[in-house]
Amino acid sequence: ISSKGDALEQSSINYIMRSLRAIPGLEGIHPHLLRHTWASNFVADAVAKGVDIAMIEEDLRWLGGWSKRSDMPSHYTSAYRHQSAEKRSLELQEKLVPLVNPRKPK
Repeated sequence: ISSKGDALEQSSINYIMRSLRAIPGLEGIHPHLLRHTWASNFVADAVAKGVDIAMIEEDLRWLGGWSKRSDMPSHYTSAYRHQSAEKRSLELQEKLVPLVNPRKPK
């Protein structure tokens, strides 16, 4: 949003992206990456606050500008659920490793 409250013009977005890419470590930044990061963080924050998945998807659809038929909101909630499941599985495996492979005293 511009300082006047209007939508940014493409030339302004291009200027901002060029400026950001000049910063070391941000060479690969692009608008879609920002959108993806926002959506992923929105899901994680909403889940942490106990918001229902259906409501998260509805909010993503509205805030992200996706149509009612778009499956992109469910893409983000599914990705979050899969990442959470993998994390929980790894945590469980770390707890079980000492039980199945105890270290013998030297």
